[in-house]
Amino acid sequence: MNDTLGLNAQFFITKNCNLKCSYCFESTSPCSRDTLNKTDMSIETFSKAITFIASKFNRSRFDYINVFFLGGEVLLKVNNLIEMATIVDEVASKFKIKMIKTITTNGTLLSRNTFDKLCEREIKFAISLDGEKEEHDYNRKLPSGAGSYDLIWRNGDVLKDAIDKKICTCVLMTINKKTLNNIYKNIVHLIDSGFTNIKLNFATEEMSPLLLDDNWNHISSSLRDAFCYAKKNNVHIYPLDLVSNSIKNKTTFNQTELRCGVGSSIITVDSDGTIAPCAKFFDNNIELFTMGNALTGELKNEVFNFFTTLPKNKKLKCNSCEDQGNCVTYCPSLALKNSNLFCPPETMCKINKIIHQSLNTISEV
Repeated sequence: MNDTLGLNAQFFITKNCNLKCSYCFESTSPCSRDTLNKTDMSIETFSKAITFIASKFNRSRFDYINVFFLGGEVLLKVNNLIEMATIVDEVASKFKIKMIKTITTNGTLLSRNTFDKLCEREIKFAISLDGEKEEHDYNRKLPSGAGSYDLIWRNGDVLKDAIDKKICTCVLMTINKKTLNNIYKNIVHLIDSGFTNIKLNFATEEMSPLLLDDNWNHISSSLRDAFCYAKKNNVHIYPLDLVSNSIKNKTTFNQTELRCGVGSSIITVDSDGTIAPCAKFFDNNIELFTMGNALTGELKNEVFNFFTTLPKNKKLKCNSCEDQGNCVTYCPSLALKNSNLFCPPETMCKINKIIHQSLNTISEV
């Protein structure tokens, strides 16, 4: 599908979760915002929403649609999930467009029975793991305060089957201020556990510029060494692979839209049908950037156009940055939350520069 264009349509089917992760931005976390809609998505709402999305973003605009079921913890609603997956297949057949079904999960409820249900409905999943037990448990805890690592790996045989059968598409590793200095060993742990695709997420809102300055060389060397270890084991790490390829080929990313696709090739639907540019916009200024409502049939093209032209309209420090064409850390939602949309926080910029420095030091990438 390298030459095709897909829409990533995300659906918040529940905000309930059995964990209380320290860095979570959603309603069930200690960092929750009262503005979030805490109602689970009904089957009826999902049916109307996915039908609306398929009718508006059909094959004249996209070649396929990635349907992402988000939480909370999606597997708390596994029966609803299975019913929604059936609806996806029916809508895909009706509109003659390919739809790929994926969930994000914390892995604690991934029993053999649940895994078999996912396989039957051809639902893939991405799992959140932050590395070694001590590092993972520091941030990803149960409400009781106990860590979740052992709870996940008690079903290790199921997880290994999912990796082998490519049902598990990737592992999502969040790096925050407490785990920043242990990046290398945590990535190596995930690779040695059998994962072949790792997606790094830097919780820059928790980091300070001074923290990054003080640990700059250590973080850079850790990323470089992790990247080299991954290459030896045929493992992909996002966004390191993306930056590495741009350095090797002396190219820049497509600047006609934001790298992540927010608001153009990514949209998120909440339980009341509200459409936002991405999940994090529900936590920040959703009224300003609401893109419409899937239940009422409203779609604001002017908001879509805004995000399509945002890359060339970014101002201030972005215009003078030598890495602007290859930025992998700029996030509009977090930029808006921490400073303003056109001037990303310094921590975002520093992480991007550290990533580039770590890979620039490799003679052959």
